[in-house]
Amino acid sequence: MQRIYMKVSIITPTYNRGNLIAHTLESVLNQSYHNIEHIVIDGSSTDNTVDVLERYKKKYHMTYLSRIDKGMYYAINDGISMATGDIIAYLNSDDLYFPWTVQKAVETFQSNRDLDMIYGDSMVWDFITNKIYLNIYAPHRRYWLPMGGVLCQPTVFLRRRVFDRVGYFNTEFKYLADCEFWNRINNHADLLISKVDEVMAIECNHGDTLRETMKNELSKDKNKIAFLYRKKHNNSGLTGWLKLVIYVQREVKIWEFVLRCYLKTNSKRMRWYNFLETYNVRFFFFNYIFCKLFHDRARFSRFSIEEKEKGSAGLCMDKFQNVIRPQPNPP
Repeated sequence: MQRIYMKVSIITPTYNRGNLIAHTLESVLNQSYHNIEHIVIDGSSTDNTVDVLERYKKKYHMTYLSRIDKGMYYAINDGISMATGDIIAYLNSDDLYFPWTVQKAVETFQSNRDLDMIYGDSMVWDFITNKIYLNIYAPHRRYWLPMGGVLCQPTVFLRRRVFDRVGYFNTEFKYLADCEFWNRINNHADLLISKVDEVMAIECNHGDTLRETMKNELSKDKNKIAFLYRKKHNNSGLTGWLKLVIYVQREVKIWEFVLRCYLKTNSKRMRWYNFLETYNVRFFFFNYIFCKLFHDRARFSRFSIEEKEKGSAGLCMDKFQNVIRPQPNPP
């Protein structure tokens, strides 16, 4: 059967991220899959963001639009309207793809034409604590998102037909319109969502992220989403059981990943193949147990991650870390 080379549209909203966005652009430029259009919507940045965009638009299929900032989700909706791809994703200007990310997404959609939305696992780079850790997510279930389950946003890819069916992001939700959008998709029983067992993106946590600067506003959006989508589960009297099921499913997936870390095989069909072929990952069992007993995620990390070879197919951590560091507090 002839392989169809699907076009992928990646949308990046940005505002005054000149110190970060070059790495995001570089991560798209270095994709192993090349049928990509990258649309950047800039909110009239006053730093050097536009200069960076001008430099990169000469290197690959990237276009940008700079206009008055109305908010992140207005920008994403504008990008979706401009997009011409079969698959659509959005990548914030402080997050990164691995070189295999888009290739993996395309292969997943090609292998199952019924799939409408996918998401994967992530590596988190926390510049506040100077730690790197992994988020391994549970497989999708219909009850998961309404019960407060979250996805890793930069790992989400959707077919264009999803937007034709359920609409765009609801800009009434200023900070968590993506979570509301996923719940809206989840409400359509005929739209198929699936988890991909691969580490698909790097989330960067720094002092300027929304989860650090807008905690109260994020909480308000979260409560509104819970009110809209959790009602039928609350009425069922099974809330506690569903939360327990979600917890167990995620723990099972974590232990699948741990076993795969120590399973010696080069088969590309194996789960998390790309990440584990690129990075050495060690699991700290006693730290993991300590975290579970004392809920102390801040002090202990269950995984240790390092590159197998400098200049490999992964992201060069040392180079990235030397450029982006937590800013010291002024004296």
